[in-house]
Amino acid sequence: MTACSIDGCEKASRARGWCQMHYRRWSLHGDPNVATKRKLINRRIRNGGYIQVRQPEHPLANPDGWVWEHRVVLLASIGPGTHPCHWCGKDVSWDYSVGPDNGRALVVDHLDEQRANNVLSNLVPSCVVCNLHRSRKPQPVMTHCRRGHAFTPDNVYMQRGARVCRCCMNARKRREYWAQKEKAA
Repeated sequence: MTACSIDGCEKASRARGWCQMHYRRWSLHGDPNVATKRKLINRRIRNGGYIQVRQPEHPLANPDGWVWEHRVVLLASIGPGTHPCHWCGKDVSWDYSVGPDNGRALVVDHLDEQRANNVLSNLVPSCVVCNLHRSRKPQPVMTHCRRGHAFTPDNVYMQRGARVCRCCMNARKRREYWAQKEKAA
């Protein structure tokens, strides 16, 4: 195979006498010598709506240099060290060597529960336990079955710890009865 015809390039040629890189540059920009810089992304929204910012020098950054924006904002405000949980007053720390499971790790809590709202007035330090308790939403009590029958004391019975609609169960039994009758005939 021959080398790329661009001066200083030792890669094997693929098309038009150019290597894959120079051919791609030509097809995108019309010139095989154009070298564009990639845009560096410094902010991204992750699954769940949390925002990450790229700050490799930040003390809370992961090995790739990304850190959660709400942690950057709160750390800049309250500083490193131990702080009281906003909800229970227990001491929590930015230091994760104490272990996130023992409840002493500092978790940033969003007061309005909007994960993208990283304004300082919306962020408070919290312990893991309080943060988890706040995140649990009470489930709405169902007043009707999925077919629209009301869950009244006369229409409901318990089966294996769950409410069962009598109207729906009776209709199901009727369908099964007539299906069995048809099959036997």
